[in-house]
Amino acid sequence: MLHILFSYWTVGAAILLFLGSGLTLFLGRRRLPRPARAALWAALALAALYLGFILAATLAAGSNPPQEPVPLPAA
Repeated sequence: MLHILFSYWTVGAAILLFLGSGLTLFLGRRRLPRPARAALWAALALAALYLGFILAATLAAGSNPPQEPVPLPAA
């Protein structure tokens, strides 16, 4: 399951969903019907939560490596 969550395709789709729904909400403020606005806000919130999870996982994994680096032995 984690390989799907951390794949480039999933992250890219979430970024496109976030940008697309945000732009649609910003540009179509008055023209969109209420159910469409609600669905776009839900998509924006879902994408923001996912991207926040990716950011937190990246920061957590980068700050504590699994082991200390071991120097190569002299030849």
